[in-house]
Amino acid sequence: MVNRIFKIIIIVLLFFCLINGLHAQTFNLQSLPSNKSKFNIRFLKPYFASDFESSTMSGVYELSFNIPISTEMNLISTIPYSSYNLEANFGLWKYKFKEHGFGNIFIGAQTNPEIIDNKNSIYSFGLFLPTAEEDVGNWSAFANYYEFHQFIPNSLTLYFNYAYHNINKNGFRYGFEIGPNILIPTKDDNAETEIYAHYGISSGYQANKLLLNLELIGIAIILEDIDNFDDRFIHLLNFGAAWTENIITPKIFYKIYLKEDFNDFVDGVLGIEISISTN
Repeated sequence: MVNRIFKIIIIVLLFFCLINGLHAQTFNLQSLPSNKSKFNIRFLKPYFASDFESSTMSGVYELSFNIPISTEMNLISTIPYSSYNLEANFGLWKYKFKEHGFGNIFIGAQTNPEIIDNKNSIYSFGLFLPTAEEDVGNWSAFANYYEFHQFIPNSLTLYFNYAYHNINKNGFRYGFEIGPNILIPTKDDNAETEIYAHYGISSGYQANKLLLNLELIGIAIILEDIDNFDDRFIHLLNFGAAWTENIITPKIFYKIYLKEDFNDFVDGVLGIEISISTN
């Protein structure tokens, strides 16, 4: 599986080299603001263990945007849609699963401060609205567990994020982000509010228009009673590449779960994204 992904990355990069500054790009971390409007279309496809087969286009589709509304503030939003056709084969028994529908739509705001000495500190905040359809939460979270609250029906999530990025002109870059996710039930009176923390670090290098990037991201359970401390944390490693044109930036990346309970079930997640920036 990993060898196949590397082949896909190489083919895509060679293609864009044939058709063809410093650009601020992320893969799974919160998008970075600019003075231009940016629109992103992303497809996330999880590859499940050998007992499960899914159609080629099964996965999560996301439409997001980051639009300046003043010199110091941007509007940010994400609309997720889940589409799965899976078949589980357990020898004598075969089961088919279908899952189609919208997740919790995110809308928020992001500061757009002046970049000083290649350094930038950014604050983001917003709401994941309770728009998820009842049957989209079973498989969709595996595609993007860093934002699993996108697919929890009957829930409102408060999102806060602080990010720091250092993008040097010599091509090297690094950064991190951290913040709480407060998940509030909207239907079940007996359900309790849950608090999680998301966090991630990134490093990368850009040569001309080719950006190579590595991100380590994680989710921590804060409030729930859990016997084993290690079970409070779920980590993923995300590596990928982007071809940073001025208007259209294609990205391809691959995520793997570092927690055994997850990587026994999901081999990895392939991500393909197109970012469009207006003049």
